[in-house]
This record gives sequence, C-alpha cells and structure tokens, in this order.
Amino acid sequence: MKQFRTYLFLKRKHDVNAFTLIEILVVICILGVLALLSTNIGTMYVLRARDVLRKDDLVRVRFAIEDYYDSFGYFPSELPSCSGEFKVGNMVFMDRIPCDPKTGDPYRYVTDGMEKSRWFKFYTNLEYIEDRNIDDVGCRTGCGPDCKYNFGLASTNVELTGCSTLLPPIIPTPSPRPVFYVCAPGGGAEGICEAYDDPDRSECPRVFPDDPTCEQLCLKKENRCKNASGKYVPK
Repeated sequence: MKQFRTYLFLKRKHDVNAFTLIEILVVICILGVLALLSTNIGTMYVLRARDVLRKDDLVRVRFAIEDYYDSFGYFPSELPSCSGEFKVGNMVFMDRIPCDPKTGDPYRYVTDGMEKSRWFKFYTNLEYIEDRNIDDVGCRTGCGPDCKYNFGLASTNVELTGCSTLLPPIIPTPSPRPVFYVCAPGGGAEGICEAYDDPDRSECPRVFPDDPTCEQLCLKKENRCKNASGKYVPK
C-alpha cells in the first residue's frame, strides 16, 4: 500500500509539472502576440501623430494666407521656402513656414499662376491611409499636380481637384508623366475632352489621367474646367 501511495504521489507530481510547462508555453505565445500587436499599434500612433501635425500645419498656413488676402486683396503667388519667415515689409504673417514632420520637405502650394492670385490650394500626404479625412476632401485616388497627394486645403472659392483613377504611387518613379485629360470649358452640348498641362490652373473639377474619353462625362457642364489657361500645348 505504501508503494502504491508513493507511485500516486510521483505520478501527480509529474502531471503537475507537465501542465505547468504547457501553461508557460501558452503564456509565452500570448506575450509574443501582445508584443507584435503593441508594435503595430505603436507604429500606427506614430503615423497618426505626424498626420495631426501635417493637418495643423496646413490650417495655420491657411490662416496666414487669409490674413495676407485681407491685407492686399489677393493671395500670394508663392510662399517662402520651408522654415522661412512669411512677411511683407514690417507685416509678419507667420514666423516660420512649417515643413513636413517626417521628410522636412515643404508642403505643395498651388495657385492660378497669376502675380495676384485669385485662389490657392495646399497639398500634403497623410501616412495613415485609413484616415477618413482623405475621403472627406475627395483625395482617395490622388489630388493636385500629378495626382501625388492625398490631403489638402484650399481657399473658400475653389475645391481640391481629385483624380478619377488611383495613380501608383505617390513616390516619384521613372515612368513617363501621364497625360491629364479634362472636360474643356464650353464644348457645346456634347462637351470636349482635351489634354491639359495644368488642370489646377484651369480649376478643372475632374481629371482623367491617360483617358482621352474623359469617361464620356463631358456632357455635364459641372465636369468642365472654368477656363483654358492650363491647356496642353504640344512641343
């Protein structure tokens, strides 16, 4: 009987040790998963934090540009270089033009090309591509020059120009620059799809990269450009 009890004790002790080992392995697996999740979540928060800075930068610059308009009756044709002071004479509109928090590059400022600009558009790229603001401004498939940007702000008298087709990627590549087709102003009842060098300058509401048909949407006048100043001129 004593030997039998000793056997039971040793068997139970062995079973407990084996179960504890399984528990340890499970805990290690769980910790590994949590570590991976925490890394991904941490990365996401870093991206979103930089995007918050970008949005705040654009809003602050827009306020400065609007102050400029209130003083002179038109928008500046260009802004000072990144980190430069935005002023005219003794009038300081902004102590420092902000730069992108990751690359240090300037944000893209676009106007109608006139010395006394009637409107402006300001573009950047948000890193967290699930941000709803990308859809709010209509830039999910790209905005601005060469459709390179996914977020921006504009003066109250214009809207951002969204591309109809997503162009890969936002990083410059050796591939040829696409031809941007738009619905030309006028065009009669049918409407005309033409190539434009600078759709932004012509305030075109729709841009169709490499599509000479403009998706057959030029019949509607709301899809047509405001003017022909950005029309394509063959070399």
